[in-house]
Amino acid sequence: MSRFWNFANETDESVDLSIEGVLQDDENWMEWFYEYGDFVKNTPGGLRNTLAKYKGKTVNVRINSYGGDVFAGVGLYDALIEHKRSGGKVITNGEKVFSAAVMPFLAGDERNMYPGGMLLLHNPLQEIYGNSKDLREAADELDKVKECILNVYESATGIDRDKLSEYMNQETEMTAQEALSAGLATGVLKTGEIKNASPAKQMSAIMNAAKICREGVMNAIVLAEKAGKETMMDYSKIKSLKDLREAFPELAKQAESEAQDRVSEAVNAERKRIADLDALGNGNAVIAKIIRNAKETGKTAEDISFYVNAVKESVPDDKKAKTTVLDNMKKDFEDSGAQGVKAVPAQSKEEAVKEAQNVAIIKACEDAFGK
Repeated sequence: MSRFWNFANETDESVDLSIEGVLQDDENWMEWFYEYGDFVKNTPGGLRNTLAKYKGKTVNVRINSYGGDVFAGVGLYDALIEHKRSGGKVITNGEKVFSAAVMPFLAGDERNMYPGGMLLLHNPLQEIYGNSKDLREAADELDKVKECILNVYESATGIDRDKLSEYMNQETEMTAQEALSAGLATGVLKTGEIKNASPAKQMSAIMNAAKICREGVMNAIVLAEKAGKETMMDYSKIKSLKDLREAFPELAKQAESEAQDRVSEAVNAERKRIADLDALGNGNAVIAKIIRNAKETGKTAEDISFYVNAVKESVPDDKKAKTTVLDNMKKDFEDSGAQGVKAVPAQSKEEAVKEAQNVAIIKACEDAFGK
């Protein structure tokens, strides 16, 4: 059996790694039983040993696999994570990224999908033979295996665990763009970035096997489109920005950026509206009241300019009105000739007559411009 991983094209800075075919674990009993292949090398353990030769280099990983054993996927993920911890970098590029093959894909610092690639998440599977007790125990073990898978998914992506679990429950197939929107991929390769890939091996089915099924024969499960299958995502569940960030992180980032721009524009527009309104004021109380109402009701300077101009034309401002009244009173008093008249006590008939004359003069002044 050919090896499912191979290194090639080593340079001083990088090396290419191809993961293709069925992922097999270190203790695959079939190779031991039928005495073919070199299973010690054709395993995650063999890859880990070989990877040590490229310490510190960038590993460009192309993944083209229907999956295989769960713990083979875990082993590949761990080996690539260890390489990063030793100072290297991992870039993963996915064509068929199905089942257990999702785990090594998620180990990348950059996780790119080919435009025509697809990614599949589903619950762990096994074939079992036994009585009802055996079946119940197997179900419990499968639940534990799912928790192990979710640990990898959550740690690698930061996506909500319940959301990841729902993807698995729904046996979710994702296109390259859907994987990007969901946060499982970080990019989609452009045509110019894609190297010629070797022809895909014909394969009609896979089995995502766990440790607990090693005593059984690995069987295939046909990957076919299910009639009436639920869509990948229920968009009605997106009710908040948090939900949008989890489902479509790039779209949420774009929406937040656009919202911030609109807020800035709105703030600047409101400041200009207020400034334009204030510029119409001239100290007149009526005009000030019109402006205050416009501010509270969202009107602009253009909306109230007719009313402000009408007030300005018909009503002088307070200061001018007060000055005009005082000036008129002063002029009337000066014209009366009464500014030199003084009142004196009556001491004689002659003085009384003069006083009466003065009173008459004062009354005339009062009639002229008021008391």
